[in-house]
Amino acid sequence: MRRIYESEALDRDDEDPFRPSEPEERAKPQASRTLPAMTLSNLFVPKRLRYRGISVSISTPKQVYEQDEPVPIDIQIRNAFPFPVSLPTTSQVVWSWAVNDLEEASRIPQSESTDAGQFRFGRGERKQFRRTWSQMFKVSDKKWEPADCGEYRISAQVAVPEPKERGLYDETTIHIE
Repeated sequence: MRRIYESEALDRDDEDPFRPSEPEERAKPQASRTLPAMTLSNLFVPKRLRYRGISVSISTPKQVYEQDEPVPIDIQIRNAFPFPVSLPTTSQVVWSWAVNDLEEASRIPQSESTDAGQFRFGRGERKQFRRTWSQMFKVSDKKWEPADCGEYRISAQVAVPEPKERGLYDETTIHIE
């Protein structure tokens, strides 16, 4: 059909309804509307179930480190569900890491945020973070102290109430010689 219109073999007249008129530009397909999956998930999936689908894992390449050797830390937070979910968090910082329960290896008390946040995951999404602990503890804004030899517990958690009970916490232990 297209060849006939392009060849101009047909007699065209815009006023005669039985003769073909000039072909209009082909209608371009409009973008199909998608369902707001995150909104639907938040409406229909209970919060207690959302927590079960998210897992946290933390690891280090070695278990024993020399003193003053940087410690690389790998943190993975994964959504096992085949649909998107979001977790309501207690602060805008949606996850954190700690050494012996000192957040980001700092002995300075952290100011607590009163603003809540959302930690969003696509379906089956895995978020991976890498941090390095320099075996130093922050004791003031400009002063750091080295870690002594011994055993240290490095942990990661999502900023939700009671992360250990909800399974949104993991830890690993290293030894400094």
